[in-house]
Formats: sequence, C-alpha cells, structure tokens
Amino acid sequence: MTNSDQRIHFIVGIWRSGTTLMKEVLGMEPKAKVFPEHMITLNNLHLANDFSRSKKIILSNILKNPDFTHFAQPDSDLLSNTFIGSNSFRNGILASFNACLKANESIETFIDKNPIYSYFLPEILNLFPKSKIVWMLREPKDNCISRKKYNIQSFKNYSYLAHWWNETNLQIAKQVQLNPERFLLVSYDAMVKEPEEWVRKICRFLDLPFNKEMLSFESKKDERVEHFKKSVKSRDGKIDKNYSQQKAAMWENLQKPINTSKLKQWEKELTEKEIKAIDFYTKDFYEALLSGNYSFRPKANLVYKALMNFSLYKLKRDIRLLKKV
Repeated sequence: MTNSDQRIHFIVGIWRSGTTLMKEVLGMEPKAKVFPEHMITLNNLHLANDFSRSKKIILSNILKNPDFTHFAQPDSDLLSNTFIGSNSFRNGILASFNACLKANESIETFIDKNPIYSYFLPEILNLFPKSKIVWMLREPKDNCISRKKYNIQSFKNYSYLAHWWNETNLQIAKQVQLNPERFLLVSYDAMVKEPEEWVRKICRFLDLPFNKEMLSFESKKDERVEHFKKSVKSRDGKIDKNYSQQKAAMWENLQKPINTSKLKQWEKELTEKEIKAIDFYTKDFYEALLSGNYSFRPKANLVYKALMNFSLYKLKRDIRLLKKV
C-alpha cells in the first residue's frame, strides 16, 4: 500500500472527554493503527508549508522527539530514508508512522489522537485535506471535575475550567461550520449508553469496518498497561515517582470496559455553588452543540477568558519551541 492510499484521521476534544477511549476502541480494528500521544505533527506545523526547504529540519526534529521515539519506537533508518523521499508534510508524517509498524502489519488507516489538535484545526485541515475529525464532547461539569482531579490545568477554579471547556469546543465548532462533512460530533455521554450504535456510526464516518471486538477493547488491558508502565519508566533515566503512579493509575482507569459509571459525577461531587458556576458559562452552549447549532457563542468573564487565553498562548508557544508540554 502506498502513502497515497493510506489515511490519517484525527480525534480531538478537550482533555478528559473520551478521546483516549475513542482511540482504544478504534485501535481494535486490525487495519487501523493508533499511537500514544506524540508531538511530531504539532511541533513541526510552523515548518509544514515550506516542506521542501524544511524537510531535513523536520526529520531531525522527529528523530529527536523523545515521546515519539520512546513510545512509538520507529525504525530510524527506515524513517529517514522514506521521509526524505516524501513530497509533502502529510506524506512525511505517514512515513514516520509506517516506520513504526511491525513486519506483519498492513495498515490502511492511522488514528492520531491528541486533544491539543483542537487548537490547530485550520492547519490540520489544510495539511491533511482527506482527513476526517472525530470530535469528542463530554458533559461540561463531569469534564471539569476530571480535569481538576488529574491536574490538567494548574488553576483549579471551576469557572476558569468552564472557560477552557467553552473555548476548546468553540474553536472546533467554528471549523465544523466551515467543513461540516469532515467532522463527526460524538457525545461521550450518549456513546457510553449505546456503544454499539455509536461505534458503528463512527466506523461509517471513517470508512472503517466495524467488528464486535471494538466494544471490548479492555480484553487487551494487561498487555497495554504493561507496555505503558514499561514506557513510562524513563526516557532520560529520571522520573518522578508520584507522576509515574498517577499516570499508571489513570491508564488503568482508561482500560476499563465502556460503561456509564462516570456519568453525572457532578451530582455527587459538586456543591450547588460549583454547579451554578459551571452551568452559567457552559449549559446553553453544550445544549446548542448537541442540537447541531455550531454558531452559538457562549458567555464569558473577561478575567477568566484573559487567563485562559494567556495559558493557551503559552501552550502554543511551547509547542512551537519544541518544548515538552
């Protein structure tokens, strides 16, 4: 199979919205391949439109990217040879992915999941013109609880977390308005209630065959958790023990069967004041998105929005500078 026949599809959505669950589900299809989150696409977006001139720089960046080389374990010689022969940024990324395959793997579709893609969609849509985007949307109060629990944002105020939920989904919604045929909104809450119906729908959208094993990805739990624990040990000989334990616990949790146990956690964990704070900013927007109204604009507090915009600016800057984020 040539690069032109292969596809790359993307999974987006704010952190803790089911993007990893979706990755695990789709990864059960034998002709689809998923990778742990890496930054080789994001770190090189600023060079992509001048690919012929920047090719060697991008290749060097990829080979020096610790997350990609450590977790995906590409054949560096194969990657170098095929990357240099690529005629576009898309085909260079495909060459990088193919260099990670085992000898017996025949892959038609790569699934690239990273919540940060949500903030770079104009570039992604332009550079990968045949790619489709699965947009994971989770009920905002449950999402805010989960992001606070796993320290996704350093500032734990629920109104601030609600602004991140709004802004991330707003950026995606704007691109859906421009490219509706390339997006599928997947309600996390609806999917875990009716997994087969939704997974079939997602497979049709991505032109993937559906198989029942997708609904029981946890059957490979032990294999995946052991691989993660081995990988997370260290890239540089040092790792914080608490970080390792937290990540391992999160990974264990993500390997549980599709179920509704995480729905409506807010009813148990949030105070009335916290519920009102999140709902004030997100409730109308969430309902609009579920109804297909992508032009709706949510409420905002100027202070929280300014703080969030600064954090988002810093995130994008760090990615551009090839820093670990």
